[in-house]
Amino acid sequence: MLEGVMMKKIIREEFRVEVYPDIRYMKLTEDRIKSMCDDIALQIRRHVDVGDVHVTCDTSIVCEYCGYGWELDEDGIPACCDKAIEEVEATLTPAT
Repeated sequence: MLEGVMMKKIIREEFRVEVYPDIRYMKLTEDRIKSMCDDIALQIRRHVDVGDVHVTCDTSIVCEYCGYGWELDEDGIPACCDKAIEEVEATLTPAT
């Protein structure tokens, strides 16, 4: 046992401030949210001497029908819902 022995060291670096606009109760388009974030970034640059301010977002790929994460099986068929499966299978079936 290695009780009392410290072999690891925690190094904290790249400190930053992240700002999350409170848009929970607003029905906004993706473009409007991006515009709001750009405005916030502009105000921060204008009022605070900082090295860098940029707007970023998390990206997820989901099924347009059911909203679940987009995954394909080994045959390239969606693994989420029947509607997505039917659409892909219809494109794979040759027209008669």
